[in-house]
Amino acid sequence: MAWEFANPIVEGPGREGYPGKERIVQEKQQFAVLDFGGKWGVFDFTEEQYFSKIRGSRVLIRGERGEIENNTIRCLRDYKTPVEYTMTRSGSGIDEGLGAPVIEGIQAAGEWLYTNPFKRPRLSDEEIAVADAVWKMHRYVCGGESFYFLEEACQDQYLDWMIRNAIKSGKSVKTESPSWAKRR
Repeated sequence: MAWEFANPIVEGPGREGYPGKERIVQEKQQFAVLDFGGKWGVFDFTEEQYFSKIRGSRVLIRGERGEIENNTIRCLRDYKTPVEYTMTRSGSGIDEGLGAPVIEGIQAAGEWLYTNPFKRPRLSDEEIAVADAVWKMHRYVCGGESFYFLEEACQDQYLDWMIRNAIKSGKSVKTESPSWAKRR
């Protein structure tokens, strides 16, 4: 099931910065519920959140032993010992730091969960993700290990297409098991 609806919002900045004057625009929001055979996913997206100063990002991933909610990890060390960790972005040039602003990675509970392989130049999260994908593809083409299989990319695009079909038709859609899914 999927829906798209619009709400009025003050237009925020885009790639070129703020618009010349205040404007109210219709913010399109897409919402979908995905059933993966007993495991569920919820997709809630609006393009305004990319640059908006008043629309935040939200992440909620739940599993049988815990959840990740934005920057908080809650899980079980054992069946009766819940633990909670906060993921923090580590970097330089933050607050009174004199270094050039750069994200070095993400830590939780004293462990590095992610290390930015591109410390310079300063890149946004999206730019780091694109650069990382391009670098990993380069390594793969040069005989290295694959990191994102074609079948996975096809499946991601297929689900996006099916969400759009459900929004357009206003009806629930059922996906088929595509041929690429059978190969892995």
